[in-house]
Amino acid sequence: MPEEVNNAITDNEREWMGEAYGSLEFRRIRKRYIEIYHELLTTKELAGRKILLNESSRLLRSV
Repeated sequence: MPEEVNNAITDNEREWMGEAYGSLEFRRIRKRYIEIYHELLTTKELAGRKILLNESSRLLRSV
């Protein structure tokens, strides 16, 4: 994390970020997001890629 950012956040905010990052929901989203990008490495057809990319976008909006 850049020093400027680190200096600008409080200990409470750091604790909240740690809890959120380690939460079951965030771990589930992170795991699926990584799986999607692994699938994209081998998915060549446009329709399949579009489905995966749409799902990854939905995951990002849900966080």
